[in-house]
Amino acid sequence: MDELNPRAIPQNNPQQNTPNIVPPPPTNTDVRVRTMESDAQAVARGIEPVAQVVTPPPAPQGPSIGTQTPMATIPKPAAVEQTPTPAPLPDVRESKSGRLLLWFILFILIIGLGWGTYKYGLPLYRAMMPAAPEATTEPTPTPVEAVIPTPPPAPPAVTPLGTMRDTLPKIETDGTVSSITMALAAEAAKAGVVSGTITEIAIMNAGAPMSFDTYITALLPEAQANGLTGILTAALDPVFSAYIYHDERGAWPGYIAKINPASQIDPVTLTSRIQAIETSSYKNLFLADPGTPSTFRTGQARDKYIDRFVSFTKEGALFNYGIFGDYLIINTSNNGLVKALDLLKL
Repeated sequence: MDELNPRAIPQNNPQQNTPNIVPPPPTNTDVRVRTMESDAQAVARGIEPVAQVVTPPPAPQGPSIGTQTPMATIPKPAAVEQTPTPAPLPDVRESKSGRLLLWFILFILIIGLGWGTYKYGLPLYRAMMPAAPEATTEPTPTPVEAVIPTPPPAPPAVTPLGTMRDTLPKIETDGTVSSITMALAAEAAKAGVVSGTITEIAIMNAGAPMSFDTYITALLPEAQANGLTGILTAALDPVFSAYIYHDERGAWPGYIAKINPASQIDPVTLTSRIQAIETSSYKNLFLADPGTPSTFRTGQARDKYIDRFVSFTKEGALFNYGIFGDYLIINTSNNGLVKALDLLKL
């Protein structure tokens, strides 16, 4: 039984006597392999596909048994050259000059920060803020200035009939029909008056010359209602000439007013507008009762001026009015009209 005990048989331990050796590969053997190509060929020849015997290629030769492959030598790392450590910088805070430098740098930073805030930060902040509502201010009331009436322009030195205005006899009235009639009659009754002549006068009220529209409105109460006053005010110069024509039949008043060029009114329109005088109390223009009137008719003076007239039962009394050149003439005697046209050179 001892020959069967492996302990009785001395054996060499390969791990003790031999180094680590790779065993050789096995010898070449045949290998049976079926492939798609071989099966397809067998089917084409009408036989049953079988495995093909393939001889594998020879294995590469390894190192011989008992030989040891030398191990690669690992190169030794080169020595690293050490950089010398720089000496530490001196702390600037430990010196007086260093502290001054720090304070200077801090001052520059503060100034720069303040300037940057003022230059860029403040406008940006204002732009981001909502706009404040505009304050509404009450309009300042405009003081109302007192309207001072413009005094009438100074009258021309010479009347249309050629008399110096400052030499005219002045008759004072209170602006009523009775006052005006009495003042004119007193002037006409003065001695030394020659028949067939004209006496110009200045009619005053409270020491000032009366305007033409005021004077006619005083004599013709209906003038305000029928529009006569308005057209006289708009179309005629307020400074007018008053006269008395004398003949053997009596004294006959007449009036001359110049058309104002600024009114731009044509004679035809003016004649049509002043026809309102025919429905007024035109008998108030006479110094005495002229009698019963006839009917108004259209006449012609000097063969070129159209006028409107009405005759009365009293001899010599004739009321007429019309546009003669640049003038409106209102007259109470036909002979007085002829004399006035002579003086006006019309």
